[in-house]
Amino acid sequence: MNEPKITSLNVQLPHCKHSLVFNMTLHYIGEQLLCFKLMRNMYVKHFTEFLKMMKQKMEASILENHSSILIP
Repeated sequence: MNEPKITSLNVQLPHCKHSLVFNMTLHYIGEQLLCFKLMRNMYVKHFTEFLKMMKQKMEASILENHSSILIP
């Protein structure tokens, strides 16, 4: 099992002027993303849908190569 990695996600939500930054610890088993652990509490409307969207749009390789990811 790889060491957990801390990554900052820069997220731009629709109808929102400012982007939100999530500091997360990423746990990997091989190339599979095991879980997101939020390092500080962030309150986002429809957070479950947001996480589903992130799961679909991101891959472990993308997270490994980019410290900041913009979701349109």
